[in-house]
Amino acid sequence: PWGASASMYQQWSDALPPEIEVLPIQLPGRQRRLQEKPFTDFASMIEVLADFLSPYLDQPFAFFGHSMGALIAFELAYVLEQQYNLKPRQLFLSGVVPPSDNTLLEKIASLSEAERLNYLLEISEIPESITKDSSLLNELMNIFKADFQLLQSYRYVDKKPLGCPISSFSGVDDYTVSDRQLSLWSEYTTSNLKIDRIPGKHMFMFLKDSQKLLLELISQELLPQLIAQ
Repeated sequence: PWGASASMYQQWSDALPPEIEVLPIQLPGRQRRLQEKPFTDFASMIEVLADFLSPYLDQPFAFFGHSMGALIAFELAYVLEQQYNLKPRQLFLSGVVPPSDNTLLEKIASLSEAERLNYLLEISEIPESITKDSSLLNELMNIFKADFQLLQSYRYVDKKPLGCPISSFSGVDDYTVSDRQLSLWSEYTTSNLKIDRIPGKHMFMFLKDSQKLLLELISQELLPQLIAQ
């Protein structure tokens, strides 16, 4: 997610069935890769990720992404399908609207830097333990700034729909995503779209019960496909 890291997904391995292996992707500029230069161009990042991941995708795979990570998952799935003939079994997109209708980025871009960072802190529901730690907060602010620069470089180009099903999740109280916007994901796939609203706000997956429900929904989609193969 925007401003977050892949470590948030590590505990998913214990909560999901053993048939589903969780492999988080850590972008540079975060946690153990903090000293590495973060990506600044969205299209270049997708090409790098596709080139790196393609040799490892010889088994059935799916992508999950939240917020900015969902846009990355969407564009990555498209490049892998078109350039590498690799199609995910399922695309799980959380807390994000289709790129052609993303007014949130325009809103954030119109804010001053201070207003922007305060807004991102609000929707990200950063715990007090971080906001009161100047070192951790400064690190987070740097990630926010880098992520915003990356997203400013994103240009959606009309493309033919993906061939895989899309599951779209959002928090019931996430005011950054509307039901109408979620329904528009149906235009981005020739397969099925499934929409689920889960209790919570934008970062609903940090709530214990909401995370449990999310992982149950993911399992319900993936396990039948794995059994049928």
